[in-house]
Amino acid sequence: MKASGGVVCSVRDERLESAATMQCMAANAARDATAESSPPSLRETTKPDLLTIAAIAIAATVIADFIHEGIGHGGMCVATGGQPLALSTVHFECSADTRLVAAGGTLANLIFGALFWGAALAVRQAAPWRYFFWLLMTF
Repeated sequence: MKASGGVVCSVRDERLESAATMQCMAANAARDATAESSPPSLRETTKPDLLTIAAIAIAATVIADFIHEGIGHGGMCVATGGQPLALSTVHFECSADTRLVAAGGTLANLIFGALFWGAALAVRQAAPWRYFFWLLMTF
């Protein structure tokens, strides 16, 4: 008999404990070996990176704003014979203030939204690109 921490243990109890510990270690080793050989789950392979998500959102916002103000209102201004006077992130001013110039931003949003929707459907495997095109489509 052996005393450990004020408790008397028999030699047989220690053997049972060490046998149980060895079985547990063998089971853990077998589980780890099968986990290493199996492919990673979808959840493990697509962990989002906060900086990547933020960069994609910023780029999509800038592009969508340029499409709306610059291409939409600006393109319609030039197409109707007007002269661009001011362009900012929230405003476009044209010398010919017509309804077509005012509708140009919305028309550009609809046209490019449909194009970006098609692009998001075409890119199936790359989640960052799908997210990028989805944001452009929604903006």
